[in-house]
Amino acid sequence: MRGHRLVCAAVVIAVAAGSTGCAHTAQVAPPASATVVSEATLSPSVHVSLRVERYRIEARTVAELKAEISRIGPLTQTDGFRYAARTWGSFGWRYPRAEGPAGCETGPISIDVEIVQTFPDCQACSAIDSLARTYRSWIFATRSHEEEHRAIIMATALQLEGAIAHVGAATSCAQLDTAVGIAANEVLQAQAAAHAELDQRTDHGAKTGALLQEQKRTPHGAPGPGCIPGCGRPR
Repeated sequence: MRGHRLVCAAVVIAVAAGSTGCAHTAQVAPPASATVVSEATLSPSVHVSLRVERYRIEARTVAELKAEISRIGPLTQTDGFRYAARTWGSFGWRYPRAEGPAGCETGPISIDVEIVQTFPDCQACSAIDSLARTYRSWIFATRSHEEEHRAIIMATALQLEGAIAHVGAATSCAQLDTAVGIAANEVLQAQAAAHAELDQRTDHGAKTGALLQEQKRTPHGAPGPGCIPGCGRPR
């Protein structure tokens, strides 16, 4: 899954999809298990910080794992469901404005992106023979799916920089701010569509391996594959 939040800084117009103006959202304190993983710079004007958060799962079976995720997994704002993992991006942009003979221009543009990824942490899952293989395969596929969402967010940061730079001069700085907001909004709408397309194409990662399965017994006693109902997207 994915999520996104838009923040405002000095002379920043942050535009949420389908709206205009400056959008503020409440800050949520990360859990104690949050760890700052890295901070990367895509270009001199685009700065990305990445943080990974983990929530503890106590489970000894696939059924318990799915139940715990449905109970305490990250809650998304897009559909109100709980999923096993989430990738969430926060965008902010700044420009000083520069007035000259051509009108009001942005001047140097700065893009700041914060990415927060949330994953389950089930230490017991790796220690239980009957669960370890299933868990390792599933968590690997889940992380791979979330990395695809992260790639979309990072690409969006570069697209925001290009779109704002392409706005050019405006008759007034107020008109410039409006034009920047419109350009940024188009980029963010495209980002939302890209996230939705990825989730639809992969069934939120289920079609690429993020599917919780368990071994069941056939009538003859031999182990056979089985899937807990709804295990593709714990809710």
